[in-house]
Amino acid sequence: MQVTWAKAGESGNGISLTTRLGLHEREAKCVFVFASPQCDLTALGAELASLDTPVIACTTAGQIGADGFEHGGVTAAAVFDELEVHSFAIASLSDLETSVDRAYAAIQASGVLATKAISRFGVVLVDGLAMAEERLMAALHRRLPRIPVVGGSAGDERAFQRTQVFVDGEFRSDAAVLHIFTSPRRIAPLKLQHHVPTAQRLVITAATPGDRTIQEIDGLPAIEAYARAIGLPPDQITDAIVAQHPLMLRIGDEHYIRSIRQRRADGGLEMSCAIERGLVVRVGQAVDIVETIEAAFARAAAQVGDVELVLGYDCISRRLEIEQAQLTERVGALFASHRVIGFSTYGEQWNATHANQTFVGIMIGAAP
Repeated sequence: MQVTWAKAGESGNGISLTTRLGLHEREAKCVFVFASPQCDLTALGAELASLDTPVIACTTAGQIGADGFEHGGVTAAAVFDELEVHSFAIASLSDLETSVDRAYAAIQASGVLATKAISRFGVVLVDGLAMAEERLMAALHRRLPRIPVVGGSAGDERAFQRTQVFVDGEFRSDAAVLHIFTSPRRIAPLKLQHHVPTAQRLVITAATPGDRTIQEIDGLPAIEAYARAIGLPPDQITDAIVAQHPLMLRIGDEHYIRSIRQRRADGGLEMSCAIERGLVVRVGQAVDIVETIEAAFARAAAQVGDVELVLGYDCISRRLEIEQAQLTERVGALFASHRVIGFSTYGEQWNATHANQTFVGIMIGAAP
């Protein structure tokens, strides 16, 4: 698989992204572009709109590219063979059902689901501040056949003000895009996290799903019940503590992380995923983050053979933990060696679900 890269640290000396990726010389099958919100997104959007190829792009909380973890500027990669992409806009998350219906009609009209291909998968990029991921993934799952779907929620370098995806030729908020890929190469979906559920169970007794807040756990103010469960007083609950001990919800045979974004003055907890009254969750416990990545990548590589590319969407909370543990260079080198192109997200999409503190992706390997 032929891929060219543009690193975030390359100023380009005024050279366009099109030139840096070699798009003047040959036609690409698709281009991945992950940008800091500090970039001139109007100019970048105009350049991307001028390309005669599918573009998979959004703003980020940091990028993953040729050098592993990258930050600021634009990280990009162009793929020149063995990937075909059809892109479908979900134009308004505020009118989600109508937008998904229109996207599904366009999918059916395109014939992409009927084409012969060894591998087929979807990638969703979504406005990371619209709080619509759960509804979006459920709506897509109801309409799509059983193909693997992964993706990430766009970021804005932790400003939490505006996140944007590239849709219909421009960067926009309140929108999402579903990209459906077909390829003659083997693929392996990837989902990994470095937390395991403990035996400590908690019941959500009061919550507001619409704004992702928990008021009560086990009939107590949420922060008190959570602090009691991990054996600390409430005033010692820090960002580092909640990163080590997220809440975990069992869906089917798997546990999905429900991250605590911050504590509220009223004793409630603001979450990064929707949460509902009556759910039973477990307290999570962190394990070795590097070992979990190495093991998951090794299992996926055993399925696909030589790794050609990994489309990867990794939670910003994980990146912050990696930085705090001084593992940025080690994990970044691991990502670079597996040719990961992606970004640090405000949430991760996995089939019908939305998760936190998780890496999701698609590993693309050898031709069969």
